[in-house]
Amino acid sequence: MLGSTELSQAFLEWLENYAPQGIFITDENLIIRGWNRWLEANTGLTAAEVMGRRVFEVFPELVERHFEKLYKQVLHGESILLSQRFHRYLVKMPAPDGMNLDDMQQTARISPLLSGDSVVGTVTMVYDVSERVVHETELEVARLEAEKANQTKDDFLATVSHELRGPLTSILGWVAVLQNRSVDQNTLLRALQSIERNAKVQNKLLGDLLDIARIEAGKLKLEKSQVNITTVAAAAVEMVRPVADAKKIDLRYTAGVGINPVHGDVHRIQQILVNLISNAIKFTPASGVVSLQIEQTGEYVRIRVCDTGAGIDAELLPHIFERFRQGQGSSAHEGLGLGLAIVRELVELHEGTIGAESAGPGMGAAFTVTLPASPMTVVQPAAENTFAVDNNRLHDIHILLVEDNDDSRETLERSLERFGAVVRSARSADEAFVVLKEFAPHVVLSDLSLPGESGFVFIQKMRRWENATLQRVPAIAVSAFTSIETQNNAFDSGFNAHVAKPVNVSELAEQILRLQPPRDQVQAGRSDS
Repeated sequence: MLGSTELSQAFLEWLENYAPQGIFITDENLIIRGWNRWLEANTGLTAAEVMGRRVFEVFPELVERHFEKLYKQVLHGESILLSQRFHRYLVKMPAPDGMNLDDMQQTARISPLLSGDSVVGTVTMVYDVSERVVHETELEVARLEAEKANQTKDDFLATVSHELRGPLTSILGWVAVLQNRSVDQNTLLRALQSIERNAKVQNKLLGDLLDIARIEAGKLKLEKSQVNITTVAAAAVEMVRPVADAKKIDLRYTAGVGINPVHGDVHRIQQILVNLISNAIKFTPASGVVSLQIEQTGEYVRIRVCDTGAGIDAELLPHIFERFRQGQGSSAHEGLGLGLAIVRELVELHEGTIGAESAGPGMGAAFTVTLPASPMTVVQPAAENTFAVDNNRLHDIHILLVEDNDDSRETLERSLERFGAVVRSARSADEAFVVLKEFAPHVVLSDLSLPGESGFVFIQKMRRWENATLQRVPAIAVSAFTSIETQNNAFDSGFNAHVAKPVNVSELAEQILRLQPPRDQVQAGRSDS
């Protein structure tokens, strides 16, 4: 068993060779009398180089930092704690490897060395707290980012509330006016135009929110094919031209010759173009110019949207594609600040790039999209407005509409009848089967959320009905539930297509026509049954 002397000697050896902090000892004249291995490793100074020299000779910066006074206090019996927060370090040393710091961050304790009741020198212990400081810094950055995210969320929710209430106020106001049956024809026309315009605004807001939710969940899927980009661009320009004309904006479109198609989703590419052109129109004053240019540069198709509008501040420019940014930096314009963020995501899903340029406020802006070009082939035209010129496109097509909401059912029924369809409606699955006993539809439209049996169960039963012809009738789910899971469940149940509410009747008519077999086949099938 070791005696006390041997234990003391072992302890001193541990302090000198193995202690995980720096330790140096001075006498009452502040001459260094002990210097451990930790200090040798981290200062680059060996014990032989510092022993017998005064502390302030070895580290003259301690004099500049007024540490002489602190050591005098220690020689009078006080202990001093030096915190990293106020002093950063006692003795300057390199930061540990892998840490993004200029110097090692330290705390230190300077204590009197006692022999009995007498102070015979000082003991200085130096602790490396760099890892803790880095961790605290990371936590602080995370805290600030969380606060910023919360503020962004609060601002976004306030914007959502404002943007939804604005159109609703207008719609409800005009409805109140129309309830007075004495309105003249001009007032009626203004009311209907305003209600339609504000309903479209709300539909766009909800569409943006759904797109962002799908992007966040990684569920935004592309239905890719060879897309004639010039045809899609021409359709996009015509879609937004009425807005440009209303502001007396000169909307121009030019495309080079022999531009290759791109491999992508025709609807999403059109969404990219419409968003960019609409954004340019929104921030361009009356009598300004907005232009869309398409050209091919090597293996890429280059799309450029330029305007003579408000421009983009240099501080905002690097953040212009972030979510909840208000377009080109003005809170005076409507919208959730999602349009450009969605455009960027869609471009990247098509393996393309997007950038923005502006010389500053009032100097206009330019957005450039590049998409990989495909080999030249026969390509499909743009899907939008395929049947726009035919207002009788559903002539004599028999439709069964199953919808429990009275307003939605009546509105959709009248809209389809305007296109020439023959519509019978039902409020539930049970009512629908009663109708089917006397009415032979060419297509069935059904909500998914119905009283009693759901739309899923209804279509499953219809597919198993004894009438073989009815089992083959195309069915479209018309629902406000738009998740990928809901759509897959609808297809598994027996629906042939899914259309989201609020319904664009032109698009619904287009979908109905796509699902229709040649009419002679239909009639032959009915006679067989």
